[in-house]
Amino acid sequence: MCSNGCPADFAISNTLEFREKYQPWKISPSVYHENRKGWVFVRGYSPTRYHPDPAVGGASVLWMRPGLHKMEAVEPFSRAIINALDACIASALTRSGGKMGKCNVVLDCEDVGLSKIPPTGPTKKILKKLQDNYPDKLGTFAITNLSGSAQLFLKVLLPLLPVVVRQKIHIIPNEEAERARMLKEIVHEDFIPVWLGGIDKYKFDAKEYYTDSEYKSEFMTDEESVEFYDTMPYYGL
Repeated sequence: MCSNGCPADFAISNTLEFREKYQPWKISPSVYHENRKGWVFVRGYSPTRYHPDPAVGGASVLWMRPGLHKMEAVEPFSRAIINALDACIASALTRSGGKMGKCNVVLDCEDVGLSKIPPTGPTKKILKKLQDNYPDKLGTFAITNLSGSAQLFLKVLLPLLPVVVRQKIHIIPNEEAERARMLKEIVHEDFIPVWLGGIDKYKFDAKEYYTDSEYKSEFMTDEESVEFYDTMPYYGL
């Protein structure tokens, strides 16, 4: 792939091929198992100044809680993230009538020790898929409960990100009042979870989320989930 950017027609063609072969709206049994505790999921939307009703105009919100999980296998881990991002963008597009497809991300680093940090190699491969096929879809990337271990991971991660993405990263302080203020700028207050001092008591249930929610996914076999690497080998396994 292009290391310094691609012509628009080539980039669009690549993304169409990626969507046709990777099918990010699908998960495998291994993905279901990998995310059984709900370390990555979509819920709620953000306030917005672009529409009087944030349920129509606000970006959707993707939550990541890596402290709940240790990566078990690279491909299911990668697909869990990409499937959630795809659902996040689709939710925003659906609510806005196709006018806005942005996703805000909240990364909660509570209980993230060194054993919970994914290796650099798989991280680079995930970022490659995201940068190639989801350009300009990230709204704000907020990080809360930033631990010492998570800070080490950020030192590795940040140089791998484009400047435009690094500029969207915001660190939320642990002080309660300031954290609440900053979160309300990114997440509608109805969806700030109780574990971050909000009122939303939502508890992730894998079966309900993947089969009967607005973010539900189609299913594929574990074998089908890796077939696309044969024809798009530059993404690697």
